[in-house]
Amino acid sequence: SAEIKIMSENLVRYLNNPFEKYLPVKACLGLYNFLYISPFTQGNWLCAWYLYWSILIREDKLFADLYDLREGMDIDRMIFLLELEKNGFQEFLEYFLKENADRCLFLKTFFSEKKALVHQELSLLPRRQKLLELIRQNKELTLVKIKKNFPGVEQRSLRYDLAALHRSGLILKKGVTKGVVYTSIS
Repeated sequence: SAEIKIMSENLVRYLNNPFEKYLPVKACLGLYNFLYISPFTQGNWLCAWYLYWSILIREDKLFADLYDLREGMDIDRMIFLLELEKNGFQEFLEYFLKENADRCLFLKTFFSEKKALVHQELSLLPRRQKLLELIRQNKELTLVKIKKNFPGVEQRSLRYDLAALHRSGLILKKGVTKGVVYTSIS
């Protein structure tokens, strides 16, 4: 039960970290994951709801100062842990908490990278945005095919734009000769 207590506190601390973004999403994930195992244990819903509401209240999303959840969680945490011990789900809960923490870390990384990519795409020059869309629509394009879609633009300018898109990580360049093929990453 000591390991469960430590892991649950670490998970709550991670989800309540003031430097993390997307806390309402993580609160909902925490609620879903705790309720997911509720058929196996009684008292499980207490921990799930306290986790969910404490995150949302702390972030002033709703019902601020309605109830001191820390007090309620301290009272009900022991009921929750004793119920788990009685039913013999310690190993399962340890595994579950580790997986939940890993999933939250993955989602944080995923959303952060997605946000950076979207921001990067929105800040592109108009011609580079059109070029990126063209490559995404056709999957693979050579410089000759790209030039046909931009008749008024010099080939040197197109190469410069393609190099900038490649450096920013939005497209891949396959090859180094005249037959270079450009593909989209996403």
